Amino acid sequence: MKRLLVFFIAASFGLSAAARQPSYSLPRAPLTQQQRGDIYQVTGRSSDDPRIPGDPFVEFIQLSTDKTIQVVATRGVGAMGNADVWVFQIVADHAVLLLAGGGSMHLPLETVHRGMHDFIPFWNLGGGAGAKEVYQFDGKHYSPAYCYDSTLGRADGDETQGPHHPCKN
Repeated sequence: MKRLLVFFIAASFGLSAAARQPSYSLPRAPLTQQQRGDIYQVTGRSSDDPRIPGDPFVEFIQLSTDKTIQVVATRGVGAMGNADVWVFQIVADHAVLLLAGGGSMHLPLETVHRGMHDFIPFWNLGGGAGAKEVYQFDGKHYSPAYCYDSTLGRADGDETQGPHHPCKN
């Protein structure tokens, strides 16, 4: 079984605090009006749930091996911060959707498929157990590749991973 620390994962894949940019409310993000419009077209301008903030938040991360930057947009609420998660690639003056998923957190993995790191959007398990779905890039979009069961240690935050298996959708 593998045991990983979230901090170790982020630091190991070039996403240290220095490499990550802060989160922005979408209207304040350093994007063009067209790119914001493309993101709103996917995420919507507001949620049907009045407890969920109207504008999504975005952050910039590097999932590609060619050093281009991707945009991760999230919108969510709750004690665990569970959210919708979208990943976009900036192409010319457009934001192109690569992945739509859910979770309160997200991590790139060390493995790479077609020039992009594998990616996990996942729910905050609060020291409990749950399943994680790993996405791999197919050349155009991220698609579910496999799942595994995960248990987080309450005291140390370590993750214990079960064997990989097909996802049950």
